[in-house]
Amino acid sequence: MAPAATTTISAGNQRLKWRTRPSGEPSKRYDAPVTKEDFPEIRDWLRGILSAHVPPLVVAADGPGGYTVNVNRPDIPEPRRYFAGVRVGKSYVSFYLMPVYAFPDMLDGASAELLRRMQGKSCFNFARVDATLFRELAGLTARGLELYKAVPL
Repeated sequence: MAPAATTTISAGNQRLKWRTRPSGEPSKRYDAPVTKEDFPEIRDWLRGILSAHVPPLVVAADGPGGYTVNVNRPDIPEPRRYFAGVRVGKSYVSFYLMPVYAFPDMLDGASAELLRRMQGKSCFNFARVDATLFRELAGLTARGLELYKAVPL
């Protein structure tokens, strides 16, 4: 099978890319190049997912570069309290969700689109606002919190 070709067209000041099949028909469209203009909005969406669970979670860090929440367990060392976080990077905004690492079967019902955003075992990267994926991620976060609560001390 021949590798897919890429066709680029200009639409005003945007460049749109289509990955084409060997037959020449388009199979997937890529929007304009990623810019950091959406990053604050993405950060706010992802921060909102986590802040909805404070309390019982505790805010450990909150700033322009990121947001971190921990479980409220002062009896265990700081690194082990980490529950989730948002980090603004160069090319995308990352959402780290440790319950996915601890309970990998949480992802069994996840959409293929969300799984494509996953890097590593517990990180999801976003370069554009996607309300549908953010709602799915909010559901995963809520399920993760319930699983953490069910773990015996």
